[in-house]
This record gives sequence, C-alpha cells and structure tokens, in this order.
Amino acid sequence: MPIKIKRDKRYMREYDRAMMRSAFVSLFWSVVSERRKRGFKLQDLAKALSKDKSTVSRWFSGQPDAQPNWTLNTVSDIANALDLDLHIEAQDRITKVTYTPSGPVHVRVNEPRDLTESRGPRLVPMYKEDPTTLTSTG
Repeated sequence: MPIKIKRDKRYMREYDRAMMRSAFVSLFWSVVSERRKRGFKLQDLAKALSKDKSTVSRWFSGQPDAQPNWTLNTVSDIANALDLDLHIEAQDRITKVTYTPSGPVHVRVNEPRDLTESRGPRLVPMYKEDPTTLTSTG
C-alpha cells in the first residue's frame, strides 16, 4: 500500500513560489550567459534597468538568501532590457490541457472517442499516426 505524505499547504505554497522565482532567474541567466560570450555584461543589464550592478549581480549569484522576489513589472522590465518576448502558458495538472492567454491550446484524451458531439472547440488530431493527441482549432 502506498504511503501518503501529508503536505503542509503553506510549505507547498512557498515551495511553488520558490520554484517559479527560480525558473525566471534560470531563464534570464541562460540568456545573459550566452550574451556574455559576445561581450554583454551584467553592468549593461543594470544600466538598462536603472539598477546598481551589485543588485543585478546578487539576483544571479545563486545564493539562497539573494533569491529575487521580482514583481511582474520587474520580470517585464528584464525581458525588455534583454530584448525578449515572453510567452505565457499553463498546463492543468489533472487534465493536461495547456492554456495560453488566447485559450486552450490542445486536449489530450486517454482513449479515442467520437468528438463530433463536442460542444466546445472543434478538435482535430495533431498527428495522423496518433488519434489520442488532439489540438483545438478554435
């Protein structure tokens, strides 16, 4: 019989938030790292953001006590300073449906079924070889 671990909701919330912050730091650091090979400096990013170089260096230092808690405005400012377009999508943990600001992107079903009676968006296979992978056309 599987062991169930009781998860503290506050702990899980903080963990999820830390993972999101880490994802943004890693994303921006990967861009900065590649650009540093071509002469880009953290000082350039700091100047574009009107921040001290030490602040920007601390963001990317990897030290646990220096993890930034950026607002969405700061994330947007960093993306703009690095000339990046950010694409937002979310995946439902249960249904695995992926959503963008425009709506659902695709639906996955476990078994092939007749989709002609669907009241939602018309669904079509993404790949002819795999009838269980579907995408929304509208």
